[in-house]
Amino acid sequence: MKSIKRVTATVLAATMVVATAGVVDVKEASAAVKVMNGKKKTITAGDSFKIVLKADGAVTYKSSSKKVGKVSKKGVVKGVKAGKATITVKGASGSAKVSVTVTPKKVKAVSAAISGDKVKVSWTKTAGVKGYEVYASKKC
Repeated sequence: MKSIKRVTATVLAATMVVATAGVVDVKEASAAVKVMNGKKKTITAGDSFKIVLKADGAVTYKSSSKKVGKVSKKGVVKGVKAGKATITVKGASGSAKVSVTVTPKKVKAVSAAISGDKVKVSWTKTAGVKGYEVYASKKC
């Protein structure tokens, strides 16, 4: 009878150790920083979005290129000019990255005038745009 009690006590003790180790692993895994709204974003220059996280405690944000995308202390990313940037989010127990592609603004108020065999194209200058592409076709 005593040997059965010892075996039972040993099995229970081993089960408690295994259960406790499992709880520690789960707690550590849940403490990591996780981006909830996607790790890749494409926005237009001038537009912004907020990085939604699941993280324990405070986090910090940093942009790999502030000329392309700026990020606030609250995780709001604003596209500055066309290009690519990586936003790194760091927490006490981990980090995550969000890849941001910023596309140029679309040109507004485009007009064209035909005079003989010449075409004059004009548009309103868009802030942050360094160049424009004009395509011509003989198909009309």
